[in-house]
Amino acid sequence: MKNQMKKGGRCKGIKWKNDADLSRKLGKCRAYVNQNKKLGKTYKQIIDGVLNLHEYRGIKWKNDSDLSIKLCKCRQYVNTYKRRGDTCEQIIDRCLANKNKKVG
Repeated sequence: MKNQMKKGGRCKGIKWKNDADLSRKLGKCRAYVNQNKKLGKTYKQIIDGVLNLHEYRGIKWKNDSDLSIKLCKCRQYVNTYKRRGDTCEQIIDRCLANKNKKVG
């Protein structure tokens, strides 16, 4: 069983050859998966942690850039307002409020 885990696997639509390959596919450093396995995490827990989607008011996003695009703004929009101290929820509320004002 241990050898099967080192050879690779498939989970959440991601197929990998070994731990380093999975780390690369998740966009992390080469040792990321190995380090998390040493902490007792399963492959599913590791993948879920990286692919974690945020959701608020029916909008799902992976990162600041993704949220900016979903709000029909430039890629840096959310990042700019987060640097000013706003939360993602405040940014979404403001965008949705402005959108509702324009409609009607």
